[in-house]
Amino acid sequence: MRRPYRVLVSVAGICCLAAAAGAVPVNTAQEKLLAATEEGRKSILTGYLARDKVTCTGVNKTFYQGSDHKGNAFWNLDCSEGTSYVIQIFNNEINSTRSYDCVRLKEVTGGTCFTKFKQQ
Repeated sequence: MRRPYRVLVSVAGICCLAAAAGAVPVNTAQEKLLAATEEGRKSILTGYLARDKVTCTGVNKTFYQGSDHKGNAFWNLDCSEGTSYVIQIFNNEINSTRSYDCVRLKEVTGGTCFTKFKQQ
């Protein structure tokens, strides 16, 4: 005789283990960026800069630095005006963003753009 409740208990146990392990929810904006072409990424990321009232009329390159333990993603852009930026894309329901000039970032935090994060 089969006991279906064992399957239910096993599935519930797996769900609890994933939650206990601190599984980070998916950052939907990050997933879109990873799936996009380079031209698509340039468009999406300059849109984020515009939201933060930063002008970047042309993008020479984009660079994914990595994500933190909360699932926040960090992307860099090299703009044709000669300024580079890091964009933090928060892992929240509205995918809010914050932009920093790379020179200012280095002055304030010592952080650098266009460098991959070290794996933790």
